[in-house]
Amino acid sequence: MNPSSIKYTIEISEYKFSSNLNQLQLVMTASLSVNKTNDICSNKEFSETSSGDDSNYLKIQIDDHSLYGRFIKRALIDSIPRPIDNVPLDS
Repeated sequence: MNPSSIKYTIEISEYKFSSNLNQLQLVMTASLSVNKTNDICSNKEFSETSSGDDSNYLKIQIDDHSLYGRFIKRALIDSIPRPIDNVPLDS
């Protein structure tokens, strides 16, 4: 892993759906804070990666600092690899 990196695993066990057609939406949130309140330049990007690794990337830039995230588009569901969607939720 690269320096200053975080790797995480989310495990949900025995979630009871009311129907086989139901879906589960997992919402993750993060916050950033800055000390200055004026003349802040910020940008947010969310897109497919260009490396062909079947993942999405997120880039959040505030002034000259950037946060990068990569989200794979697969999950183990009942021990079976399945495709998933990563969708940014704007608030």
